[in-house]
Amino acid sequence: TLFKMRWNYARALYLDASATLDDLGEAVTTLEDVERIARRTFGGTHPFAVRIEGSLRAAREVLRLRTQ
Repeated sequence: TLFKMRWNYARALYLDASATLDDLGEAVTTLEDVERIARRTFGGTHPFAVRIEGSLRAAREVLRLRTQ
């Protein structure tokens, strides 16, 4: 589905050790968008929405660490 494609794209960006700050920012923005849509579509407790939320936290942490 489109959700999974966007989620995997964002994960690939933030898990890439050579990702630029722009890549990491795009990953966070993409995950924020996908999370919002998933929560609205499936509900906040749906397993897919919960996994996206975890990925979003991880992406934000990677971005935070890279900008220190």
